[in-house]
Amino acid sequence: MTTIGDGKKCVTIIKLYCRSNTQKKLDLADRRLLMSQALFNLALKIKERFSQSNDDRDLEIAIALHGRALALTPLAHANVPLFLGKLAEAIEARYDASGRAADLTLVIKLYRTLVDVSTDSDHPDKADHTSIN
Repeated sequence: MTTIGDGKKCVTIIKLYCRSNTQKKLDLADRRLLMSQALFNLALKIKERFSQSNDDRDLEIAIALHGRALALTPLAHANVPLFLGKLAEAIEARYDASGRAADLTLVIKLYRTLVDVSTDSDHPDKADHTSIN
């Protein structure tokens, strides 16, 4: 399991916010969605830092955070395609850096899942393929 390093403080702050929000009571589903969005945003920033530093630890942290954000999000939620795509991009960056075949296989699986989710007729972000000739 990848440790979150300096991101751990951000995750702790988010958890405290979710627990101590007294302005309105958040049910578990709302807290999970709030946490997933916060983890996703944190992952984006850490991947951005990786782009500048080329520190492999940042990429590993970003991948772990993207995975956690996706795991907290219900499959039918509108954020799933975005979360899948960004997770695939992060793993693809790791593949580009390391050449590990397992990463490429995972990227392909994630993009296939993204296509499946995007073309699912019940999904809110259903892709419109009717205009394709």
